[in-house]
Amino acid sequence: MPKRTFITKSSAKVRGRKEIKERFTVLFTTNATGSCRMKLTVIHRAKKPRAYKRQDMTRLNVNWLTSKKAWMSGKLSVDWFNNFFVPEVRAFCEAQNICFNILLLLDNAPGHSPLLRSAHPNIRVEFLPPNTTSLIQPMDMEIVSCVKAAYSCKQFRRMRFATEDENAVQMLVDSEEGEDQEEEEGGGDVETEAEQQVKQYWRAFNVKEAIDLMVECWDAVTPATVNHARRNVLRGFA
Repeated sequence: MPKRTFITKSSAKVRGRKEIKERFTVLFTTNATGSCRMKLTVIHRAKKPRAYKRQDMTRLNVNWLTSKKAWMSGKLSVDWFNNFFVPEVRAFCEAQNICFNILLLLDNAPGHSPLLRSAHPNIRVEFLPPNTTSLIQPMDMEIVSCVKAAYSCKQFRRMRFATEDENAVQMLVDSEEGEDQEEEEGGGDVETEAEQQVKQYWRAFNVKEAIDLMVECWDAVTPATVNHARRNVLRGFA
């Protein structure tokens, strides 16, 4: 859920209602040229959320992993490596008729198990140095940030279309600007029609729609974006 809209601010004022804290972790993986962008891996707290009630979890548009706090752990990293990374990369190499000798660069995060270094004889795993996100990590520097920006843009665009009112967002901005004055005059609890429409939209926005939107943004990443991020990293070494 977005954190900088009136919906979270107003929900905190409702007695007996907690702020929505639905979240999941997403793993992005691509090769240096952007020609092999792996299916996203999602880490969620539930094995099968209510939004996926009628679906087969083994046939989703993402790879699904579960963790108590929706965080990556050493065990999950090994499971991801053996069950998702190796099969997908091997299939890509066979389709491209190239040798299956892989160098996998991972962020130096506590959730990435050191056992990955010796997990496969044809895959060499190297962990990037710590505290180098802004220097030599192209995924964090540019690729993931582009996906996040596209996600936010598409999310609010869908909200506008769902409310069937092109002026809804502008009305919300105007209502936020005058919120302090309305509270002083005793009218802070009065909601506009646009606010009610947007609240209805966010109530229906579930984890499945969020993941589908994330997949859509990931599929829109072009090899040019990946190559640009890689060139920036090489320029940093120069």
